[in-house]
Amino acid sequence: MLIPKTIKYLKMKKITNFNSNDFLVFEDTKNGIESAKLSGLRCFAIQEMKEMHKKLTLADKIFENFDSAILYLEKEGLLQFNFS
Repeated sequence: MLIPKTIKYLKMKKITNFNSNDFLVFEDTKNGIESAKLSGLRCFAIQEMKEMHKKLTLADKIFENFDSAILYLEKEGLLQFNFS
């Protein structure tokens, strides 16, 4: 049985007509990460509590905060803004 968040992710993909590679989901719980992965999406875990990290290993990457995730995305050239 698909959980509601997974259904929402699948609907989002269908409505936007983007490829799975075009999405990056941020989640902080095991269930949220499972929903994203079941939907075929890339998922980063953001969780300050390090003891929780072992439960979030399904995520593509785990960060303690958004600042760390943003720095990683910038370093990897994955964060691009085009306001034109």
